[in-house]
Amino acid sequence: MNISAMIKTKSLIILITIILCSSVILIAHFQFFDAREHTLQLYSEKQIVLAKQVGLAIENLFNERITAIELIAEKPEIQKPKNHKYRQEFEHIFNKMGYYKYIIFFDKNANVKNYYPEKSDINFIQNLFDKQHMIDYSKKLKNKKESIICEYSIIHLKKDYICIRVPVYNTGDKLSGIILAVIDLKKSLKSVINPVISQQDVHAFILSQNGMVLYHPSHPEMVQNSIYDKSGKCFKCHINFKIEKKMLENEFGWAEKTENENDKKLLSYAKINLPGVSWSLGIDMPYRIITEVNSKQFLMFFLLSASIILVVIVGSFALFRINKEKLEIEKESSFFKAKTKLLENIEEAEAKYRALVEQSPDAIAIYQKGKFEFTNEKFISLFGYSIEELNTKEISFYNLVPSESSTSLKKEIQTFILHRKKIARFDTHGKTKNGKILELKISIERFSFRRKIAYQIVIHDVTELKMKEKENIQREHLAFIGEMSARIAHEIKNPLASLQAGIQLLESSISPDKNGKEYFNRLTGEVQRVDRIVKGLLSYAKEEQISKKPNDIKQMILKVVELIKPTFKTKKIEWKLNLDSINNLLNIDEQKIEQVLWNLLINSGQAIKDEGIVEVQLKNTDNNYVQIDISDNGIGIPKENLANIFKPFFSTKSQGSGLGLSICKKILIAHNGDIEIVKNDNLKTTIRVLLPGNKR
Repeated sequence: MNISAMIKTKSLIILITIILCSSVILIAHFQFFDAREHTLQLYSEKQIVLAKQVGLAIENLFNERITAIELIAEKPEIQKPKNHKYRQEFEHIFNKMGYYKYIIFFDKNANVKNYYPEKSDINFIQNLFDKQHMIDYSKKLKNKKESIICEYSIIHLKKDYICIRVPVYNTGDKLSGIILAVIDLKKSLKSVINPVISQQDVHAFILSQNGMVLYHPSHPEMVQNSIYDKSGKCFKCHINFKIEKKMLENEFGWAEKTENENDKKLLSYAKINLPGVSWSLGIDMPYRIITEVNSKQFLMFFLLSASIILVVIVGSFALFRINKEKLEIEKESSFFKAKTKLLENIEEAEAKYRALVEQSPDAIAIYQKGKFEFTNEKFISLFGYSIEELNTKEISFYNLVPSESSTSLKKEIQTFILHRKKIARFDTHGKTKNGKILELKISIERFSFRRKIAYQIVIHDVTELKMKEKENIQREHLAFIGEMSARIAHEIKNPLASLQAGIQLLESSISPDKNGKEYFNRLTGEVQRVDRIVKGLLSYAKEEQISKKPNDIKQMILKVVELIKPTFKTKKIEWKLNLDSINNLLNIDEQKIEQVLWNLLINSGQAIKDEGIVEVQLKNTDNNYVQIDISDNGIGIPKENLANIFKPFFSTKSQGSGLGLSICKKILIAHNGDIEIVKNDNLKTTIRVLLPGNKR
């Protein structure tokens, strides 16, 4: 090979080497900047997610404090001046929720009525804010009952304070005053932001919708200044506020920001939506944090480009590393996107589940460690306890059932827990706060709540259904008895008439002595008694034909009592009538209701041996019924007879047919009323009659 050929070969090798080296360097350069763009995209999306999470935490912090104040505002006692109970309420949320400086209630005339802390200087509180301005501002709102966070202009003494305004309305739906909770804005925001923004050189700041700087730890001198005010001190280090103004227009986003002409930053932002105000949260990060990894790689490829072999080896390795990092960055980016989507789906699912639970016709609760952690509105209305009562350990699940059902319920639940069943269903009785007994179907399901075992309790109230079933069974039973009574009465009536005629004929044809005459009288009396029983059977079997007209129930009671009094002349009976001045006109059948009153008053008089008291009390009930209580202090009703007292043919009297009370019940049911024994002891027996009031 000649010299010229060697030179050509060498030149070709050098040329190939230079081309290869340049190609490797060029490829590495492009890969570096491509990876840099992906890194920038990743960090921007990551910071947007971070900004949304911090914004949600801030919304929760203020909404919790607004809700606490609204719960107090709904109670009418807040309007009473210097109410000690509500100072305790103020003290409770002041200490429990934190970050409050003052909680103040002032009336519509701008007079301070209640406040906490109690040791606060009242003159200082009086001058802390423009109360009249706040009242006028409340009246101008479209939704006057809306709770809002007030603007800074209302508080003028302390720049780091902000307040929650909650209106208080009386029963006439008129503004009674305003509860104002003054909050230390800097401390409250710092408590949420600092645990999250812990990386050095990464800062967070908050702007109000009108450009006011609310929070900026790195520039505290700019707080309560506006980005639109060119006299602001922050212009010493900010070239302009174009991106901050963009923050106020969009819900979320990111942008590259240049400060001091050389200091580039990545700024991500998200909206914070609160009642009455809208803020924007910004998080900035220096570019040097983002480009630190890529800069090292770029320097490495630049130094290794001197040698073809090393460039090829290192270049291949670098390409592999860059592509791998690119895939990891894309994977991490996809992860954050999926996480963002998951957060949105969780919030949506939580809202749907809460709406479903709150609107459920069944009572639903979450029970954990002997305490109700959650109850829906149906649960509260069913048992009558408030949320505060249920959220304490003083009321357990077993307090919601009567004592006679508690033992069996505990056994069933212990079996459920012991066998580690996922779900259990059983029927039991329930007991409300006011003592009302309920028929319940309960299902209990085990699940994990806040990483601990909890139980979801679903309660279906079947009290009304069971009552209707009993009423249907009773109606069918009464119909059957009525049909049988009619048949029996029909079969007896004719032979009885023949028997009576035969006795009368026999008596007229024989001249009996005194004993014989007494015997015939007894026979006639027994025949007449059987005849009364037969007539009672026919009356009971016959369907009640009710002819309703407006009648004065008070006058009817007085009339029946006056008619009955002569029947008990041999006894010393005191008749006490306690008849309220109610609307006495009821739409009833006069004859039928008089029959009911007659039977009940006769029974009360007969229950008294020699002397006693029969009392009649008349009054209206809360559910639009008229209540008639007939009481006596006679011999009472044996406990073993109570279950049968309204059944047909049941009687404790030797001459009784056992149809009186059953016919009374039948008449009252036909009037959509009822009868029951409400008291039976050695002192008094009381039978209660219920009739629909005049609005039914």
